[in-house]
Amino acid sequence: MAGALVLSVLGTWAALRYGSPFRYVRALLVAAFVLALPSVLAYGKLWARRGRRYVASRRRDGGHGTTFVSEERDPESESALSAVATALAREDEYRDVRTEDFSDGEGLLVTHSGFHSSFVRRTEDGRLVVTGDSETTRSLARRIGDLRGVSMAERPNNPFFSPIPVRGAPRAFLSVLLIVALAVGVGSVAGAAYPVDSYNTLEKAVLVSYDARADFVPGVSRTDARLDKAAFMTDSLGEEAVEIRWEANESRFLVEDAEQALAISADVRTRLRGTDSNSLSPAQAARVDRIETDLHEAERSVAEAITVRLENDTTGEYAPRLRSLRARLRRAAERPIRASDSASERRRDDRPSPWESKPAVLSYVIARQTTAIGWD
Repeated sequence: MAGALVLSVLGTWAALRYGSPFRYVRALLVAAFVLALPSVLAYGKLWARRGRRYVASRRRDGGHGTTFVSEERDPESESALSAVATALAREDEYRDVRTEDFSDGEGLLVTHSGFHSSFVRRTEDGRLVVTGDSETTRSLARRIGDLRGVSMAERPNNPFFSPIPVRGAPRAFLSVLLIVALAVGVGSVAGAAYPVDSYNTLEKAVLVSYDARADFVPGVSRTDARLDKAAFMTDSLGEEAVEIRWEANESRFLVEDAEQALAISADVRTRLRGTDSNSLSPAQAARVDRIETDLHEAERSVAEAITVRLENDTTGEYAPRLRSLRARLRRAAERPIRASDSASERRRDDRPSPWESKPAVLSYVIARQTTAIGWD
């Protein structure tokens, strides 16, 4: 229950924090599943037990009794059991009558002459219940009905049966299943909060945790969370170099790793540019500088890993694309983040505009159009 509650709170908070509430419906469904599954299994065992008893009672053809319940409430239900015990103790048909403690109150254990036993109990609403597996249970029910002036009717289900919690080895398996379900729910929230392919589910969960700390932990500001995420993303960028070195020869994942490295680099730059340099504390400003230094080092590391694969001729048909990605990483590693703000607004893909690199092209096109319409 605690896990389901935490997941529900997490999903609700994420919907408010990141927007697009419908993306978090899956997490809420998982929370409902985790909350309901133990109860469903417990009631399922109860229904299965009642079903077996019902089928067995239908097959007996009036033989052994199962459960008898009084149609009416005993007029003196509080003293009914003691009165029944006193009356039965005087009759030779019953070998022993004694009081027993059950999980839901006191009852009677009636031992017949043939060593068969029956149980007599009272429900909360004052009805008498007689249970047992011998033929003498039927006669005992009739006798109690006569003693108390009530009608005892055979019932397929015992009113004292209650949901049966999962115990033993199945409980261990259930616990594992619920833990896995909660992990899936948390992963669903993380994936909806950061719907990009640059990070795996665990990394997305870490990013969400930084946002949660900023919202719920006193003393942690949004700027601190932004820097935490930038530092974490920088570490993830450095891991792309390791993945590139370990990818299989001529694998398309080489290109994917390099593209993810560029995407992560852009994310880090976005986080650092989003900090207001005028409002940073000295410690935060120093941290920004460290993250930028680490970022450039990680970009160079990924570019170097690509170079190693190219020099070893293990990239196959992906070599041209990898050379282009390496060049972009090298340019990014040489470009200061703060100084590139204005340039990033003009050039989205780290490549110069054709009109900026070739200013004569525009004049040439205008001249051609002028000649075509006879204005020369």
